[in-house]
Amino acid sequence: MFGVCSFIGRADAQAALSRGGSGRLVEGRPWSRVLAEQKQGTARIPLLLADAANIKGVEWVAEIERITVQGGRTLVDFVGLVRLRAPIPLNELIKHSSGAPVSPSYIRPYVSCRL
Repeated sequence: MFGVCSFIGRADAQAALSRGGSGRLVEGRPWSRVLAEQKQGTARIPLLLADAANIKGVEWVAEIERITVQGGRTLVDFVGLVRLRAPIPLNELIKHSSGAPVSPSYIRPYVSCRL
């Protein structure tokens, strides 16, 4: 299964949780691979989120509801955000592109991965 790992500020995650799990990520570059995958499938894509300030691993999980690109930025609307009981280490995720584990020090805006 295809999923996406990205980063969110803890305050933004808390705000989304208080809104019933709905929120939006704004990224500075287009999520081309994710957009292509979204157009091919009918199921929602899982969104795995780590704390942008203190990356311990994936702490929250949601579903991507919609992705739009405006002026080179990507707007990712998500729903169903929940906090995990314990973080999933980044190196337990497998990069979709290469089959290699995601580095524990990964800092790029997003990575598509296999679940």
